[in-house]
Amino acid sequence: MTRQKHTNKTRLKQVLVGLLACLLAGLQSCYQDNFLDGMTGADDMEKANARLSAFESVAQSDELWEFKAAALALSDKCEPLYQELTDEEWEELEKHKDDTAYLEQFLSRIDVSAEVKRIEEARKQLHENTAFLQLSEEEQNELYDLLAETDCLEPVTRTKTRSEGDKKEECEKARREAYEMAESAYHNALNKDENTAFALTIRQLTKKKADQEYEDCINNR
Repeated sequence: MTRQKHTNKTRLKQVLVGLLACLLAGLQSCYQDNFLDGMTGADDMEKANARLSAFESVAQSDELWEFKAAALALSDKCEPLYQELTDEEWEELEKHKDDTAYLEQFLSRIDVSAEVKRIEEARKQLHENTAFLQLSEEEQNELYDLLAETDCLEPVTRTKTRSEGDKKEECEKARREAYEMAESAYHNALNKDENTAFALTIRQLTKKKADQEYEDCINNR
């Protein structure tokens, strides 16, 4: 197991421990927002524990992390393409973000067939070899959010003065949240077998906008 994979699984375990703590402490408001949806009583508690167990088994499965690795390999392969875009090309991409033919033509500049095939196989293994499809849509979204969090765990850079530090932390926090939303939506789209070019484009446009808003925030624009 690689160090990164170990770190990711450790992060998930920490989150799951928190959820279970909420459950066992009987904090209704906490676990209603996650899995229990208003359950009460011993039978419902047993069902809730079973659901949490299923969630945890998927969260720690090799299949989930291979799916994440496959998604990351695709985005990494395409990163140079997006980095080379001019401001005008970004505007065109934004304008045509719902045009599947345009996006596929755009992505055809590079060969991603191997990466797409890897995602397809990883998705198949995730669905066939784990309890993923038994999870509710909300629980699946929780997994996407957790995968996104593991991509955005870099510490916030602190500056010397308190006022400057508070401002930068606020700006970085907003950008990190936008990044997490972009990554979560990206994993969601790929797992639902949505158009690959569309999934990538929305991810990149969201992160691009977050970077622009970060610069505006830092510079008080």
